[in-house]
Amino acid sequence: VKLGSRIFIVLSDYNLIKQTFQKPEFSGRPSFYHFNVFRIGNDLGIILSNGISWSTNRKFALRTLRDFGFGKTPILDEIILTEVRSLIENLRQNVDKPIEIEWNVNVAILNVIFNLLAGRRFDVNDEEIKNFAKDVSDNLEDMEGPLSIFAVFPWMVPFVPKFVKDKWMRQARIVEKRDKILGFLKKFIKEHRESLDQNNPRDYVDRYLIECENQKDNPEYAHCGEDLLININDFFMAGSETTSSIIRWFFLYMSKFPDVQKRVQKEIDEIVPKGDFPSLYDKDKLPALEAVTYEINRVVTLVPNALPHEASEDTSLSNFFIPKGSIVIPNVETCHKDPKYWKHPNTFSIDNFLDEDGKFIRNKEGYLPFGLGRRQCLGESLAKMELFLFTGAILQNFQILGT
Repeated sequence: VKLGSRIFIVLSDYNLIKQTFQKPEFSGRPSFYHFNVFRIGNDLGIILSNGISWSTNRKFALRTLRDFGFGKTPILDEIILTEVRSLIENLRQNVDKPIEIEWNVNVAILNVIFNLLAGRRFDVNDEEIKNFAKDVSDNLEDMEGPLSIFAVFPWMVPFVPKFVKDKWMRQARIVEKRDKILGFLKKFIKEHRESLDQNNPRDYVDRYLIECENQKDNPEYAHCGEDLLININDFFMAGSETTSSIIRWFFLYMSKFPDVQKRVQKEIDEIVPKGDFPSLYDKDKLPALEAVTYEINRVVTLVPNALPHEASEDTSLSNFFIPKGSIVIPNVETCHKDPKYWKHPNTFSIDNFLDEDGKFIRNKEGYLPFGLGRRQCLGESLAKMELFLFTGAILQNFQILGT
């Protein structure tokens, strides 16, 4: 479809999406105006960058997170369970009172990311982290607001007065929130820089600062300081709000499907020793619990159309010519409701992820909430672990009732 001056291609077939996004020529990101307002310029960080900047940052992130326990059960299990215990205790203290679930869950998820990146956690009542969480949430909402019209009509940018962009298209609000978020993160980078021991890196930020120093004569690292800032900003933007939202949806679905809730609670009670929380070591023995988290991700589909890709060169797709600069968007919602892959495509059913023997189907065709291919979400494994541990502990300790 040609919208304005750009060609947009929407892919709605799972196999075609999978095949397309494995190709390097479809791994680019478009340089949309609102993307560049949302952050500080183009080609910094991981999510929206391109070329050498993207590949260098992605490789570094994968390597460093792996070194610090990303994907290693004992380390991540304890980091996440620390926040699980805190959340359960907060909920228990307020079990007979109204409680702001969103806020409590947000802090727990943010603390997991802060611990991994900067070795820091916050109290649930800390005003600083509360404001940070609100700014992150607001900016993600505004990213798809009126300013995104320039993605379709980029030629309009110089003709729309600044006061219109600022007031009516929320540009001023985006910039204000963006600067507050980055200012908050800059404090942690400054603290790390001042206390850095090159021989004993404590966390992701330390490792990045050491890499910047080691590569100071390498032109590929010319913007190392800004890259680090946007790098950790990307982790919070991509990894906090989405996971937190799915956990909030989990409360709703469990209240609406009490039979599923009881089924999972029975499974947990039979497997997990009294006094313990479900652990990552229990995953293979708790198929219904894992199926719940996957099925909520499928039914809700927080991002119906994932972030756009851009063709970096003239190429072809299913025998169609695709000119350089074409925008390619995966339609996740359609894949998640395709009867070709799902026994119950339009209803909530954990049997979509369980085989005839009740075993969990881990690599399910048609399922792509974290994307596919070279731009697949870096935080996928962390998000799945968080969802499993948080939802398991909640069901183990509480009964969720509808109103």
